[in-house]
Amino acid sequence: MKKWKLVAGVASVFVLGLLVGSIGTGLYIRHRFPPPRKDHSERSAFLLKRFSHELDLTEEQRKKFKLIIDQVGKKLEDHFRKNHSEVGNIIEPGFSQMREVLSPDQKEKFDELKKRLDRHRRDGPRDGPPGPPPMLK
Repeated sequence: MKKWKLVAGVASVFVLGLLVGSIGTGLYIRHRFPPPRKDHSERSAFLLKRFSHELDLTEEQRKKFKLIIDQVGKKLEDHFRKNHSEVGNIIEPGFSQMREVLSPDQKEKFDELKKRLDRHRRDGPRDGPPGPPPMLK
């Protein structure tokens, strides 16, 4: 009977360790890596707050940092939009070549898949790199 108590105690300690480790890791990741901000003004405010806190910026420095953050953010946004549209120009010839290889039934499925991918690319995130492609069924 004492052997079962020992096994149960060791198992309980192991399970509790896993539970505490998982919760602790989740909290650490959530605190250390905040979710991406989709709105440019949210990202700017977050960065400015972070720099102000970490570097103890004066009000004048904060104003200059804000201008710089806004300029860089605008350039990044323009860059992502430009490159995101160029991706379609690179992918389209490949889709055409793939379609030529398929049977008529496969072509129908391929066309539906391509519509979903195009919709995702068109309606996907606008502030930053594109998100992951939609899940295939």
